[in-house]
Amino acid sequence: MTQSVSKQAEGVLDANYVNAEELPWFPFFGTEVKLCKVNAISGQFIAIMKAPPGIQFPPHVHHGIVIVYTVQGQWKYIEHDWTAKEGDVVYEPAASLHTLIVPADQEQDAILMTVIDGAMEFRGEKDEIIYMLNWREAVRLYEDHCKEHNLEIIDIGQR
Repeated sequence: MTQSVSKQAEGVLDANYVNAEELPWFPFFGTEVKLCKVNAISGQFIAIMKAPPGIQFPPHVHHGIVIVYTVQGQWKYIEHDWTAKEGDVVYEPAASLHTLIVPADQEQDAILMTVIDGAMEFRGEKDEIIYMLNWREAVRLYEDHCKEHNLEIIDIGQR
């Protein structure tokens, strides 16, 4: 098979390849995250999350649509009676509120591939906003982690 040169129309961005093995895991609310791609124009970001058995995220609201693909393990929202397992896809409409948990009796981490449009608003015990995550904050967390551990900062923006 021969490799051809892309024939994108002028001004149209081409496909981007992300080698996730080159990206570091960084801590986030008791999980680990790899930030794979951000789009500063749309506010979308793509991340892989590794969540250990027994972890519970704070309740959170998404300002935009979120799509979650379960790569490994199982997880659920305490507000629902379903459990997502390997190969399942969860579609979350904007403004939905939920609390992610990984079953404590699970032997492996849950690994989730997420496509997030807009911000995530984490809530405290009194429903107050305790933290806001958007693409810009995700990049800050990634870059701070790389600087702290003397790791190369790889361009994860839209090229």
